[in-house]
Amino acid sequence: MRLPIAVLACLVLLASAARAQDAFDPGWCRGGMFGSDAAALDRLSLGRVGGAPVRLQRDFDRCPGEVARCATGRALPPGAPLALLQRDLPDFRCAASVGAPGPAAGWLPAAAVLPARRAPPLRREDWLGTWRMGDARIRLRPGAGAALRADGQAFWPGRNTPPANAGGFDAEATPAVDRLVLRETGTAGCVVTLRLLADGAGRRALAVSDNGGCGGANVRFNGIYRRAG
Repeated sequence: MRLPIAVLACLVLLASAARAQDAFDPGWCRGGMFGSDAAALDRLSLGRVGGAPVRLQRDFDRCPGEVARCATGRALPPGAPLALLQRDLPDFRCAASVGAPGPAAGWLPAAAVLPARRAPPLRREDWLGTWRMGDARIRLRPGAGAALRADGQAFWPGRNTPPANAGGFDAEATPAVDRLVLRETGTAGCVVTLRLLADGAGRRALAVSDNGGCGGANVRFNGIYRRAG
């Protein structure tokens, strides 16, 4: 059976697009990939900046590579906590700055990243407190029995930036090892998944992903939070 010319042309374009996408994807390292969905949380671990300040590098315009051309944002100081995504290039690691205003992420030279020491088993107390990422806030308190009570607030594009769309949740659930899945009842179906990242030096970070049903237009809790109290 002979396919119409228009169909053949469409198939060629789709194949070319797929090849281009496959070639480009390995170079991606963007904030939206950290907490982009609940499955992405499993690919995260903690690390820290090594012995010298270092700047994140963007993932386009033939970057990462030359620091003067590719570096973005402020330098991260030695010891600064990082969330590491299992997405590496030969000489670079995909990382996000813990608790930055928004999910600030990019490539870092692999030699500048120190892996985390193995953490002891998590305790309930490790979850508790107020966790922040920019204007977004999540508070975790003791709940009934072994459960935790959680409430959160987030904004888009920011608390003081019009239109300042707001979102929030209030729910209770029991952690399963390093994961806490919060389902708010009586709403449009807000689901927030938390994963507690820890290392042997006592560092903690909260990786968060939601289902997009927790507030106004474009409001998401996705990202990496630091404990602020």
